[in-house]
Amino acid sequence: MKPGLFVKEKKLQVYGRSPIGEDITLFLSGSGVRFVTDATDVWIELEAVFDRLDLWIEVLVNDELSQRRSLEKGKNRIHLWGGGELRKNREFKILRTTQGYFEDTVSYIKIKDIEANGEFAEVKEKDLFLEFIGDSITSGEGAALTKEEDWVPAVFSCSNDYAYLTAKELDADYNVVSQSGFGLYAAWNGDLTLVIPPHYEQVAGTLGGAENAAAGAQDDWDFGKRPVDAVILNLGTNDQFGFKNLEGKKEQEKFLQDFKATAVDFLKKIRKNNPKAYILWAYGMMGADIKDTIEAAVKEYSLAAGDEKVSLFILPLCTADELGMRDHPTLKGHIKAAKALSEELRGVLSGSVE
Repeated sequence: MKPGLFVKEKKLQVYGRSPIGEDITLFLSGSGVRFVTDATDVWIELEAVFDRLDLWIEVLVNDELSQRRSLEKGKNRIHLWGGGELRKNREFKILRTTQGYFEDTVSYIKIKDIEANGEFAEVKEKDLFLEFIGDSITSGEGAALTKEEDWVPAVFSCSNDYAYLTAKELDADYNVVSQSGFGLYAAWNGDLTLVIPPHYEQVAGTLGGAENAAAGAQDDWDFGKRPVDAVILNLGTNDQFGFKNLEGKKEQEKFLQDFKATAVDFLKKIRKNNPKAYILWAYGMMGADIKDTIEAAVKEYSLAAGDEKVSLFILPLCTADELGMRDHPTLKGHIKAAKALSEELRGVLSGSVE
């Protein structure tokens, strides 16, 4: 059956900023679908559209990883379950585990068809809905292959990432908007164009090119479709690397001033699109060198706007044994961050969710 029909019948839940038509289009890390069936034989048909950087998915059955695989260009018919006789309801999640690649000319997955020899149960949304905005940490870079040093799609894992783990801990649904190397004001190399804020209001605005645009990446995102309860903003890590590359004191001072101004403006943009959400800036897994500037930006915005539903939370720093591929957090580091973040969110959201 076409996945769009399942959505209308409330037998398929869609994750992420994923356009829904007859098919469902996946642009970003952690985007995908969830369904429950008593079938003993389950198949899914996907179409992978990319040029150079191959796209990977993860399949979870009852929240346990069942498959992690790359997709071939074009149609992929994948056997999700089979070989048994026990009929009972099982929950299936099919997630895009690689981020959207702005470096490639095109980068998306279409869910074309779902087949099963059983009944599909109605799926209900979780009570809590979170959005995570970030960079490579939020994209799960290095969370799959921890010893590899080449920058390849195989190193990414969305289900080993703190965002997925936090949502799981809080029994929440979640969206991810993230891009490796990007910053709030500057990228890891100081590039002022590779930043998240200008693209935040689009479905997957960091993905350029005519084919991505035709598939819906550049469309405006409908924030009212399902308002989030909290926005977790994990940006600043790449900015601090860009800051470190500056040698002159005046250059560094100007960088921090501009970063602060950009941060205040971005908090305004987040609030405009998420009027009832708690905004939690969570940062520090790979160092917190510009913590004071972020703290000042949060305070300035909060006081000027009279907004009490915003704060900064410093995530626990990953130790040497919690870092792997290109000094990115491993599963161990993500688990530690998710535990701390979940506890903080429980506190700030208690009594604040409307």
